[in-house]
Amino acid sequence: MRKILPLLGLLFLLAACAPAPGWDSFTLRALDPSDAPDPTADLTALYTRQRGLMTEIRLDLLDIPFDPTRQDTDQPPLPDLYIALDTQPGGFIAWAYPKSQTAAFTPSDLEYDLLIAIPGRGSPAVYAATEAGLREEGWRFPSVSVDRTADTLTVRYLSPGLPAGARLQAITLNSIPLDQTPVIRTADQPGISAPVLLLFYDVFPAATPTQALRRWDGAHSGPYGERHGLKHLLQAAERYNLPITLLGLAAPERLSALDYAGGTALLNRLTQQNLIHLSDWPPGTAWPAPDESDALQPTADGLSLEARRTLLNAALNGQPLVWGGELAYGAWANADAAAPSMAYLSARPYIHVLPPAQFMDLLPSGQWEVLGLPAGLDAPEAAANVAGIPAKSPLQSAAQGMLTHLTSPSRDPQLRQLRTRYLPDLAYFAAAARWEQSPAPLTDCETLPDTCLLANEVLFAVLRTDGARLAYLFLKDETGLHQIVAPTYQFMTGISDRTQWQFNQGQGADPGALGGAFVDADAPWADCAVQIEPDESITFTCAEGARRKTFSLQGEGLRVRYEGITPPTTRIGLALDPWRRFAPDWGSLYGGMANGGWGVQGGPSVRIEAAGDVIRASFLDSRERMGSVEDPNFEYPPGHFLPFPMAVYTVPEPVEVTLQVR
Repeated sequence: MRKILPLLGLLFLLAACAPAPGWDSFTLRALDPSDAPDPTADLTALYTRQRGLMTEIRLDLLDIPFDPTRQDTDQPPLPDLYIALDTQPGGFIAWAYPKSQTAAFTPSDLEYDLLIAIPGRGSPAVYAATEAGLREEGWRFPSVSVDRTADTLTVRYLSPGLPAGARLQAITLNSIPLDQTPVIRTADQPGISAPVLLLFYDVFPAATPTQALRRWDGAHSGPYGERHGLKHLLQAAERYNLPITLLGLAAPERLSALDYAGGTALLNRLTQQNLIHLSDWPPGTAWPAPDESDALQPTADGLSLEARRTLLNAALNGQPLVWGGELAYGAWANADAAAPSMAYLSARPYIHVLPPAQFMDLLPSGQWEVLGLPAGLDAPEAAANVAGIPAKSPLQSAAQGMLTHLTSPSRDPQLRQLRTRYLPDLAYFAAAARWEQSPAPLTDCETLPDTCLLANEVLFAVLRTDGARLAYLFLKDETGLHQIVAPTYQFMTGISDRTQWQFNQGQGADPGALGGAFVDADAPWADCAVQIEPDESITFTCAEGARRKTFSLQGEGLRVRYEGITPPTTRIGLALDPWRRFAPDWGSLYGGMANGGWGVQGGPSVRIEAAGDVIRASFLDSRERMGSVEDPNFEYPPGHFLPFPMAVYTVPEPVEVTLQVR
């Protein structure tokens, strides 16, 4: 006997090293409804497989809050668990509980010859049923492993394998039986599953570095006040090889923001693995609506108990499920919730997370609730202005991006109302496109409301009477047309707190918006009178004559001269060729220059000439921190809050300022 035990030990070690087949639908023997009052005693699935000389039996429970094999926990014991196996004629016909101190002796549903006992706390044991009673068989080297994340328990013991006709049954008990599976045959394969679509919409709406960082890997930004962002969902999908559908991320502006946040490599990797499926937002198809009820949202411990029951019931009934929701506000992107939730789905072979096309083929046409779109804006006049711009002009891209932004769906009626203030600006792009076809001097303060157009052969300026500001500036050179100046609302709206919005102030309804260039700090939206001077320059008179601002073009330069009371500061918003941000690693194209200017590679550059110290802020100011999690204790620079791809110069006490373009 002393020689046999070491030999058995060696066989055990060799068996443990044998390659393990996966827990798949071929190893699943039965599903059991969630019907126990105690989640820790609720058996939901049973599997068997052979690994070398070791027989493995896996049990899924609704919840395993801790590892019962550990002796150092201060948690109360879990319910005891027993597995009876009928592998040969004869045996016991009643449950016997050798590891339980309180359980009663109750009839069993099969005549078993082997009993595996897994106490709520302690080590497992295997017993043979003999005429003399239960005899412990330590030579079978039983062991238990627990996966807390997936709520699975696997017992292993030395055995050449279960006969094809073998039967087994599992039971949990405390002082009385709590739950039990039906009698199962080792050849059983229930062949049932729950098809699941993980669908998320309005994904990654980010127009500034701060929004991009927060949507990618934000701090205290999720529903649980913890780390939250698209990064965590993508990493979990890749780790557990589960496909997800993302509506909205395909929009060029959002992919551009994701590139700047450093997420493109991970996205591309998942796309190559066919784990990511993108669609524009709003979607062009009738997507099924995901169930966003609070009870089904992931928690820091993974899927909620209600979500686990829902999955089990769906599998038992062959019911398709659509889960996910609005990613920015849901728990699926929570750093602590994404991975354990995906792990749970991946660990259950009766749950089939599918790509959208495969899932949609399973749905009866018209038999599901359609994902409802929030209302957008109907802007036929603005759309007509964009449609009239030649497709070959880069203005088409800039104007279309602005139109898409201003008309995009929103559940916020106030935000939709705010965006209507800026839709008329699409007429400026149409006017610039006409000038692009035949650049010529122009001084016009009558064609467009509250607007003056000032142009020469190389520059086209759009001046607004509200604030006496330069709203847009375009340059035509030998390489084509370039945008130089833009207001923030070309790229985003609703910058300031909504309690400060004043809808009776026209384009100044959002006081946090920057209306372009030469926006004076003390009167950014003041109504001003306009006059065309004999030399074709344009003068605005503001503050009842206390301030005059004259705009003139001189070759590739635009000069502004202040008379009377000068503002404490004026700000100049630059957006050089914003269509360049759709190239890979586009953030590297922009940067400051040795002369204090601002430029884009292969495109224009700008220098601000003024007396005194000019201060520049740009979206690049925090770029070195984009690879890190958002830090709520760090004071991010002002440029961190600017829209992509803007830079803003602040000129103190301006008298004469020249914006020189190269």
